[in-house]
Amino acid sequence: VWIAGCSTSCVRTQLIDSAIFGLQVVSPVDEAGSMLHVARLFARALVVVAPHGGTLANLLFSRASGVEPGTHEGRARRGTEARVLELLPANRPNLCYERLCRSLGLRYMGLVVPDTTYNQPMHVHVPRVLVAFQALLSS
Repeated sequence: VWIAGCSTSCVRTQLIDSAIFGLQVVSPVDEAGSMLHVARLFARALVVVAPHGGTLANLLFSRASGVEPGTHEGRARRGTEARVLELLPANRPNLCYERLCRSLGLRYMGLVVPDTTYNQPMHVHVPRVLVAFQALLSS
């Protein structure tokens, strides 16, 4: 699991503390490193949870539907692709990463965070994010 951005620290803490899903949680804020390191993290991620922003451009390195990690050829069974939960600002939801996910064969779910504006810190309702997260995992 990749929880991107400083503004999602409360979600990251809740997921770690609850250990509901038994998945590793990583953040680019905590993981200083090269672009190659970031590309490898995205390539290994089963789920990406992030607020809308430039970090999601790294989805280009994510595991596409049926493509084995580390390769760009062949199609295997459905269900191996990365899943993406994007937290969207209420005043201006931009679905460019949804389109990117569709073109890459990634499973996508957008969650509009009420009372939020673009380029401002996001205060999320953690139980609502966890419900969306669980729905994304079961899709």
